[in-house]
Amino acid sequence: MKKKLLFLLLFVATFSCGKTNKESKSSDKTVNNKNVKIEVSEKVEVLRKGSEKTGYVTLTKDWEIVHRQEGEVEVIIFENSKKKEEYITLMQNTTDIYDINSMALSAYEKLTRNEEDAKYVKKLKESTLNGKKSIQLETNYPNETAVKNYTEHNGKIYMIEVAGPKESIETLFNIVNQTWNPDR
Repeated sequence: MKKKLLFLLLFVATFSCGKTNKESKSSDKTVNNKNVKIEVSEKVEVLRKGSEKTGYVTLTKDWEIVHRQEGEVEVIIFENSKKKEEYITLMQNTTDIYDINSMALSAYEKLTRNEEDAKYVKKLKESTLNGKKSIQLETNYPNETAVKNYTEHNGKIYMIEVAGPKESIETLFNIVNQTWNPDR
């Protein structure tokens, strides 16, 4: 009986390790008049990813850089290695040519020039990104939604985009909205 009970406790403890969003869980059990303490912990490893030019976002280790362009305009595209169709793009440009309104308007006009793309483009709107004023442009294609936010900080313009299936966009946007910052 003792072996079966101990086996059951170990079985439960082993499979409870697979739960997400928990740092640690402990419980006290009494087995044959002896107190047994079971503690299960799980750490989700998160990292600040990005660059001094594009800003940083906090992502899990599942996100990998799939494209990087350096130069006057710097672009970094991250892909979720577990969900290949989820992307986060960080881009930085100087304000010599654009401000956030003109940059967002330029992107909007490029998309609406093409009749095929125009029907999927929503209007530009004012928004915030991690507390910073931004201009948001959303496109809703049949298989993918993309939300671009243009924001300014210390004379630099940043474009932060999330793209993926419609059901993933809110989660992706919340990650960026809560963690993106031009400073590490």
